[in-house]
Amino acid sequence: MKTKTALLCVLNWGLGHAARCLPIIKALEAQNVKVIIASDGDALAFLKKELPSNIFEELLSYNIQYPKDKNMMMAIGKQMPSLLLALVREQKATKVLAEIHQVDFIISDNRYGCYHSKIKSIFITHQLYPKMPDGASLLQNVVNKISANRIKKFSECWIPDFPNKTNLSGNLAHPPLPNCKYIGSLSRFSNLQNSSNKKYKVFALLSGPEPQRSILENILIKEFEESSFNSILVRGKFDNSIQNSSTKAKVVNYMNEKEIAQTLSESEYFICRGGYSTIMDLVTMQPDAKVVFIPTPGQTEQEYLAQKFASENLCVTMAQKKFSLSEALEKAEKVKSFKLENYILESSTLLSQALTSVITA
Repeated sequence: MKTKTALLCVLNWGLGHAARCLPIIKALEAQNVKVIIASDGDALAFLKKELPSNIFEELLSYNIQYPKDKNMMMAIGKQMPSLLLALVREQKATKVLAEIHQVDFIISDNRYGCYHSKIKSIFITHQLYPKMPDGASLLQNVVNKISANRIKKFSECWIPDFPNKTNLSGNLAHPPLPNCKYIGSLSRFSNLQNSSNKKYKVFALLSGPEPQRSILENILIKEFEESSFNSILVRGKFDNSIQNSSTKAKVVNYMNEKEIAQTLSESEYFICRGGYSTIMDLVTMQPDAKVVFIPTPGQTEQEYLAQKFASENLCVTMAQKKFSLSEALEKAEKVKSFKLENYILESSTLLSQALTSVITA
């Protein structure tokens, strides 16, 4: 049988999209599929670090300017003309890469321009219905239609979630569109062996676009300096600089999969943005640590998800501008651990079925 080739295109928005593609890449390679990886920025750097022997291609960056103190959806809306132009260029680049590498199918994680009209193209997203901010709810139906029309350009849409009522994305990805299928939760991690010896009171893991990543880093460092316990903060950066020196908190730029799992197992509390990929990781790892989400300001998806899981008593959510470490930990004492055991086996089955249907087509 001829070895098939897949082109996997990954959105560069923090590291979440890149991280959740790792189990897809490994599953494809386990079935003797050659995987060409295309991305840009930190996502590309992360994937190169995790998979040094793979073939990589660099896509053009969207060059989105993220706001410091304004609504993110509105800021992106103002940049829509340049973003649409970037999608046109991305679509042309995809055709070139498909020709160069003679690909059999394309998988695009949230890159709307990475499809080919003559090659099976799969779009991965957990947002069929992007959340509009307060005050712009009248635009929701328009945004939903635009999103659906973009997704229709692909042969299929895969949703990293579950089809039943007990799911992770809520009404971000339910009900499905006609060409959609649910493939279960995607995570590079496995179930944690939680340690009874807790080395850290708080483990903070940063990610996401600037300048908000740095703003939260500075807030947390200040809070840690005023605390009386051991904490560790992972900046989520690939450079060698440490912008903050702290005697109360250990600060590191980057941790690999094994290091993150080990640190989480040794921590009492876990603070993070609460992006969708992090939520899938938590579902898979099932840590003892109590979870605190600080959504990226203006990122309506994260705000919605944080409220969803807080309402289920699985986490505490606090706004970045109002964050208080002592208050967050006091509230977190009363929530349940982030454990949803019934999801893990189902995820493996759903992903395997989806990949097999593409590889054998």
